[in-house]
Amino acid sequence: MTPDTRRRRQGRPDNQGTPLAVSPLTPTINALANKASGILTLTGQPLDAETVVINGKTYTFGTLVDVAAAGILTLTGQPLDGETVTIDSKVYTFRSALADVAATGILTFAGNAVNGETVTINSKVYMWQDDLTDVDGNVHIGVDAAASIVNLVAAIMLGAGAGTNYATSMTEHPTATAVDGAGDTIDFTAKTKGTGGNSIATTEAMTQGSFGAGTLENGTDAANGDVAISSVDASGSIDNLIAAMDLSGTAGDDYAIAMTAHTTVDSAAGAGDTLDATAKTIGVGGNSIDSLEGLTNGSWGAATLEGGGGAADGNVLIGGTASDSIDNLIAAVMLGAGGGTKYAAATTLHATVAAAVGVGDTMGAEAKTAGEAGNALTTTEGLTNGSWGAATLEGGSEIGSIYATGILTLTGQPLNNETVTIGTKAYTFQDSLTDVDGNVKIGADASESLDNLIAAIDLGAGSGSKYAASMTAHPDVDAAAGAGDTMDVTAEIPGDEGNSINSTQTLTNGTWGAATLEGGADTGPITQQMTAARTLFTKDVSAYGGGPDWSSDDENVHTVDQRGGLVTGVGVGAADVVATSPGVTPVATEVTVE
Repeated sequence: MTPDTRRRRQGRPDNQGTPLAVSPLTPTINALANKASGILTLTGQPLDAETVVINGKTYTFGTLVDVAAAGILTLTGQPLDGETVTIDSKVYTFRSALADVAATGILTFAGNAVNGETVTINSKVYMWQDDLTDVDGNVHIGVDAAASIVNLVAAIMLGAGAGTNYATSMTEHPTATAVDGAGDTIDFTAKTKGTGGNSIATTEAMTQGSFGAGTLENGTDAANGDVAISSVDASGSIDNLIAAMDLSGTAGDDYAIAMTAHTTVDSAAGAGDTLDATAKTIGVGGNSIDSLEGLTNGSWGAATLEGGGGAADGNVLIGGTASDSIDNLIAAVMLGAGGGTKYAAATTLHATVAAAVGVGDTMGAEAKTAGEAGNALTTTEGLTNGSWGAATLEGGSEIGSIYATGILTLTGQPLNNETVTIGTKAYTFQDSLTDVDGNVKIGADASESLDNLIAAIDLGAGSGSKYAASMTAHPDVDAAAGAGDTMDVTAEIPGDEGNSINSTQTLTNGTWGAATLEGGADTGPITQQMTAARTLFTKDVSAYGGGPDWSSDDENVHTVDQRGGLVTGVGVGAADVVATSPGVTPVATEVTVE
């Protein structure tokens, strides 16, 4: 390392006085536990009945057989008055005449109306006038009571005579109809059948006229479940029953106004005079829905709906492509969209693992709970064209667990047949590469040889040229280029277990920092070298005798090595890392520990 390089790493300008202009950053230290994870890779379509097992829960690929239970009601003639059809405890009763009756009332004239007198029907006021003015509600007084009755009926119904018999601006009555009755009377009827019409007020302020009651009366409701027998044929009665079940058609004519929609069964017209009933919910549960009748001229095919079938919990549809099959499996694990189509409707949410689509035809699985316990969650499969990366999820760690690390330093080129051993796996450098797992090509210089070794450990680019084509990934460590001609090795699993991974070599021109990886710990804070914080200065401070001193403004959140700037997370929160140097205004950046 040159002096200038060292100065830059310490946050100090070089000897030429070039300032370091770096934007302030907000780094984050992860001090929380990590979730264990794993990857399932498909190299082709899963085959019928092949399985993926995630911590004891089995997902089976195949063709879904989710079917809703169904039944057929057949009429051989018209239903009779009072006969019934029962579907899942709801009883439909056929009626030759529905009991839904509109409320009625009568206004009787003993003589003609008088100017200014009124008739009120459900809050709408009609005023009698000798000389008609154009205000909604005004009605012209005729030559006698009969003529006045004609004018009032026309006003209520918007009949003939607007502008002469009643005001041009008149609006139709919203809730009642009127017709000329026997003698000098008007018959009023609620527009909507049922008892609701009995609340329509009918009042008058007339010397020669009166209503029989203060409201319309005698409106009645048919019972919930009453269905009109068609006046045409059995097919019409079937249509009325279907309308009653889904509340289509006309309430009060085809079925009772009080009717409620069927909650568990859908219906549709079938062939001939039949009704097809289908359970709303797919699966075997629909097979327990009653289908009964008390008909002279009709019958069900069975006493319950039948034929409902359900794919078992965990059954997954094989998709059109491997990618589609992965999507269906993820939907099954997560209970996403497609229950009953992409996966069995009976499938339950996976209790301990979440899943998401990965790169290519892969599925990422992650423990729902962070920590080392997730590393025990098993991942197996019975696939011709797929595999998990490991037999369990991996990488779960407790709060503050630290990964063991090691550094290999080359002082020159490795020689032919010299070795580097990490854990139980040996890597052999070769001038001429042969295809044996572990063999690594010696590069043009030490840096290139290290790159080849890193690629071999991680199965990076260069298979067959930089390292043997038959190479397998290292099972326990990852590798990356370090400063200069060095390689940084990190245990894949955090904790002190990584400290037992051997790191040896037979190199003439290279050494490990220690005989094993080191620094792994099951507890304790995670640390992060604060490069961002150490490059905050934008002013040449070389004239002031050195680099900055580092500190934390809240050591309950993190501590900072005074000279090196290494930040150590202590507790969850946010606090400033402060850099101070003589003659320069202190500079701070917030560092979050989460």
